[in-house]
Amino acid sequence: MRHVGVLLAAAVVYASCVALFAAPALAQGFKITHGIMNVEVPGDGSGEAEFKIVEPDFTGDIEINLEDIPLQYEPKTVSVDEDVDKKVVVTFYGDESRGSSDFTGKITFVPRSGAMFVAGYKITTLIIHRVTGVPVDPTPTPPNYFLTISTEPEGSGSVTVEPPEGPYASGTEVTLTAVPAAGYVFDHWSGNASGTDAEVTITMDSHKNVTARFVPQSALAYFLNVRIEPEGSGSVTVDPPEGPYAPGTEVALAAGPAAGYVFDHWSGDASGTDPEVTVTMDSHKMVTAHFSPAEEDDGTSDGPGKAEDDGVPGWVYVSIGVLGGAVVVLIIGLLPIARRRRRSR
Repeated sequence: MRHVGVLLAAAVVYASCVALFAAPALAQGFKITHGIMNVEVPGDGSGEAEFKIVEPDFTGDIEINLEDIPLQYEPKTVSVDEDVDKKVVVTFYGDESRGSSDFTGKITFVPRSGAMFVAGYKITTLIIHRVTGVPVDPTPTPPNYFLTISTEPEGSGSVTVEPPEGPYASGTEVTLTAVPAAGYVFDHWSGNASGTDAEVTITMDSHKNVTARFVPQSALAYFLNVRIEPEGSGSVTVDPPEGPYAPGTEVALAAGPAAGYVFDHWSGDASGTDPEVTVTMDSHKMVTAHFSPAEEDDGTSDGPGKAEDDGVPGWVYVSIGVLGGAVVVLIIGLLPIARRRRRSR
């Protein structure tokens, strides 16, 4: 896990503790508990913040420093003994020349001796500095928020952050870009960001925790299933022919009818009546090629088509004669009045 704006130096890892409520800060080496970190400091006096160093696993010194708090303080160093809790009171001294102001900064605790590798802490603190008779700046200082970035699984990639330095003033827009390591692809964001786009922007209106999740390239591949209907009526050539396919691969399909059949249409994840079609592999795909029997025309049958009147009259054959003094009309043959023609499908 990486804390944006939190220093990584030598063999010391800072754990940024941003909550302003009594809670233990856990890490390798020792723990720190503290109360509410709003400290009132009069310009002509002093104010105190109380901490407890809990369960140190070493004997040595811990250095105390201030960041963005322009006041004098003490102590600068405290000594701890292994497995012995220690109460620490940090005293801040007012400075009338600085007027009435609020300072939001950090108190850092860094092991300086006795431990090869332990965690340091930066604890956010609000110093309410007041000078008698001097009004407070009417423009309130906007709150600052921390952004914590992590990647899953470890070593699968990284995240670039712009702007890169925290803490961030309220309302700051921060752009995150996921960069996969070799053999991995970005999958999605979780925590205080979401989506599958490798670039995302978040607004710092509170403390944020964002995780970029990557997956091995071998795990992110899609399969193409091609079927023929009816069975034996044709075939489909696939290019490239080998699956599974990497995301975004374009696969060309060409339908070839068997003897006695013609290609009709595609269904499933492809559509249309063109025998050639291209599908983009952005998920698992199933495509069916449909063929239909070819029609045969021997010239003697309308076949499956519908007969229609072609508008040309047929003929009626008659014979006229006299029999016993009477005229007789004898119909000896009848052809359709309307000749038939075949309408193709």
